[in-house]
Amino acid sequence: MTKEERYQKSAEQLLKLVGGKENIISAAHCATRLRLVLKEEAKANVEEILKVDLVKGQFANGGQFQIIIGSGTVNEVYKRFIEIGGIAEASKDDVKQAAVQKMNPVQRFSKNTIRCICTINSSIGCKWSYDGIEQCINCKWSIFYRSISCRSISNISRFCSND
Repeated sequence: MTKEERYQKSAEQLLKLVGGKENIISAAHCATRLRLVLKEEAKANVEEILKVDLVKGQFANGGQFQIIIGSGTVNEVYKRFIEIGGIAEASKDDVKQAAVQKMNPVQRFSKNTIRCICTINSSIGCKWSYDGIEQCINCKWSIFYRSISCRSISNISRFCSND
């Protein structure tokens, strides 16, 4: 069997084993994993997914159902997966957003609160995570890059544009 045939067969099997295209909210890939947000994770047959030729592992985290395929292979399987399923191509950020939307309000609150925790950096002092602040006050930052000094959220929020 050629590489292309293996990619195609794995994509077909995975689409079926995750519950079909009607069970997929969003799909993307990173360097090694196929990242899916499923409507119902219980519909995915994990035992059989782990038996698929190119699959090296599987786990679920933060509302994402992730299938480990490997570097240089996952992108080929993903290409065929979305083509077969008629699924729109998505970025990792799109999948993360879909996963957050799938969470219940308590899970979302917990996730956002945890992301806002101040960390201690010995050389710089207290820093807020750029992503955490952005999640907490749901805005786009144009002034800050990656991290900002600790200040109150109310002072920081004035730099926010709600596009």
